Amino acid sequence: RKKTVGLTCWLFLVGTIFMAAATNYVLLLIGRMVAGLGVGVAFIAAPVFISEVSPPSMRGELNTTFDVAINVGILLGYIVSYLVQVIIPTEWNWRLMLGLGGLFPLVVLCLLSGLPESPRWLMLDDQKPAARAVLHRLGSTEMESEEAIEAMEKEIGVHRRAASSAGSKSTKKCCNCGKGQRLAVGLGFWQQ
Repeated sequence: RKKTVGLTCWLFLVGTIFMAAATNYVLLLIGRMVAGLGVGVAFIAAPVFISEVSPPSMRGELNTTFDVAINVGILLGYIVSYLVQVIIPTEWNWRLMLGLGGLFPLVVLCLLSGLPESPRWLMLDDQKPAARAVLHRLGSTEMESEEAIEAMEKEIGVHRRAASSAGSKSTKKCCNCGKGQRLAVGLGFWQQ
């Protein structure tokens, strides 16, 4: 999960650089597509990461905070873009507006080494001691950590048994999705 957060930051940065340095419409569009891919991945990866590292009693609150932060960020982007346009009325101010979008991903990349790996991901990778250490680092008591570890082991076991018993049926079912599912995936892709 930590690598996915880093990937989204790199996608944002590369897309931002392409957009800010674009010499024609095609490069601007390529930059927007790369940055949009970063947005799409981040909209999936961040809530999953938040849910996996937060205690059950705070998951809803923290994921709601994530959603609010996105909307506040959009508002701040509009305000900063307006101020850049008013304060720097030159022909390259649009490059500055687009380039400023790379600041937050750059900050996250710089702080990424301090981000813990998800305890659930560590459990999926059979790293139980590391998962316990992350839970302690995130503020769980010994008893809370053990309860969380046991719950994750039980859930992972259920999913693994279900996946092994389903076998090739799950692959066929996944590829044979209905019109509504294809529409939902398509809308999610194209709105970015």
